Amino acid sequence: MTKIVDKMTKDLDLSVYHDGYKERIEALVTFKMKGEVAQVEEKLPKKPAAKSMMEAMRATAESLSNLFFAGIKDALLGILGLKRTLSPRLSPAPRSRCA
Repeated sequence: MTKIVDKMTKDLDLSVYHDGYKERIEALVTFKMKGEVAQVEEKLPKKPAAKSMMEAMRATAESLSNLFFAGIKDALLGILGLKRTLSPRLSPAPRSRCA
């Protein structure tokens, strides 16, 4: 196990990473020290596309209704004695026998 970890372990090289937050804070402090007013850009959150959200909601509603109606159908067939098995999605977990 340690051989695998040793093979995958490398020295940490922080020069690979870029800290944009630190740079923005340093720029803000520099502006404040000079007495200048810093301009802050307001970033508005992106709104999800209404079409894709509606499609996702519709797919969820269809899957729930299919599950619901499958359960009703199995229950009615069971009551009528025409079918005694539940659909695979609704089948109960197997019971273990206790001695």
